[in-house]
Amino acid sequence: MLWPAGTSHKWSPVLRVLSIHWLLNVFLEGERIVALATTSPPNSSPEQCRFLSKLYNAEILENQPGRHKLTKVTSNCEKDGRPYEYIIAQGSMEFEVDPIVGELFVEGPLDREKRSLHFVIVNVTTNIDNSTDAVRPTRQTNPVIEHTKSKLEPWQTLVAIHVLDENDNEPQFVKLNSEGIYVFSVDWQAPLLTPIARVHAEDADGRVPLIYSISESTVASADHFMLNQTSGVIALSKSLVNDRSDFHEFEVVVSDGVHNVTTPVRIYRLAPESNIVLLSADIPQQDIEDWSVERKMSDLTNEDVRILVKQAYVNEDGQVNPQRTHLFVYALDKNTHIPVGRDRLKTILEQSRSTLDGDLPKLAITLPAVDSTGRVSLAELLLIVICVILLLIACCMLFYLAKYCKRKATERFTGEYMVDSHSAGPRPYDVEQIDRKTAQSVLSSRPLPDPYEPNKTYE
Repeated sequence: MLWPAGTSHKWSPVLRVLSIHWLLNVFLEGERIVALATTSPPNSSPEQCRFLSKLYNAEILENQPGRHKLTKVTSNCEKDGRPYEYIIAQGSMEFEVDPIVGELFVEGPLDREKRSLHFVIVNVTTNIDNSTDAVRPTRQTNPVIEHTKSKLEPWQTLVAIHVLDENDNEPQFVKLNSEGIYVFSVDWQAPLLTPIARVHAEDADGRVPLIYSISESTVASADHFMLNQTSGVIALSKSLVNDRSDFHEFEVVVSDGVHNVTTPVRIYRLAPESNIVLLSADIPQQDIEDWSVERKMSDLTNEDVRILVKQAYVNEDGQVNPQRTHLFVYALDKNTHIPVGRDRLKTILEQSRSTLDGDLPKLAITLPAVDSTGRVSLAELLLIVICVILLLIACCMLFYLAKYCKRKATERFTGEYMVDSHSAGPRPYDVEQIDRKTAQSVLSSRPLPDPYEPNKTYE
């Protein structure tokens, strides 16, 4: 492109950007010399690939087999038609991304109980490796921690995969004893509505609400107790003062709406006649630390010893001595949580009396007196029932024996009529073959003889 000599023109911005060759007019000593200068525009690097969003969210139901699409990531290079490639920089091996389309897939089922949230970091790059032996970049084993350490680069995006819960697990009761059941204890004088214990179940599915109830087949055995449906707390609903059972056993059911799980519950009654021992010591009750005494007795006896009641000493006349203390204690087996019998507990404590004198001076170990007035034990009640049954059987036997003897006596009386009358004249009938009643009927049917006798004259 040439211009007249002595003229000058400015390059337009568009021309400067688009032109590849520039022409310059050069004049030297009146001769026109045309020079062609070839130049290139300044080097400008292409815009870096960036993701349109720094966060993508995806959801999938747990335990879904096969290959499933989660979401699609998009970069500016994809929209502009420039070469690009998507690769996974961090994430579990269950996830795959299409390097061209940008669709993220999961290969195989995910278990929400193991992991409920997965993070995948996807990179977009312009360094495309077309070799078939390209190795996938090594992923970091803990993407959550690594992600919190550093911010994402412009060519990175985060995909959060939320694994949705499926009610595929049964709830499980926890804190059972060594036998796999619940065992609790309650004071025989506990007031109504006293919380006794709590049954608790856990569900790996997490958010599913659990409902507790007493099994319909054992409702009659649980008439002294009530169960909170949501918290699982067992409370006393009927007094145990006049109850003579050592324990009550029933079944508790927990339901998550799909699965029902049952476990036995056994509640022992703490009473003086069964599992309580009375301790007396020359020390005011306010000077006794319950936790210290319980721990020491538990270590010595290898049982879980607990203080049920602590009160001032009361003698046989009902007089109170504040310088002495009465302790009503009981013990639970550490494995089964079953209360230890009072006789066995008394024997165990007596073997450790000398060691306990430091905390409980002049310790006396006795069995509490049991007032059985108006109360009948189960064995006594069973014995009474057996005696009543035997008495009824004896009465029935005597009644039938008397009736039998009476019938035999009547038959013998009618059969022996006139059998032995040898001197009373001729027999009107055979009394050995014909009974008295038949003979009387036959004889009464005969006409009576005429009693009139004519007067005879004797010459």
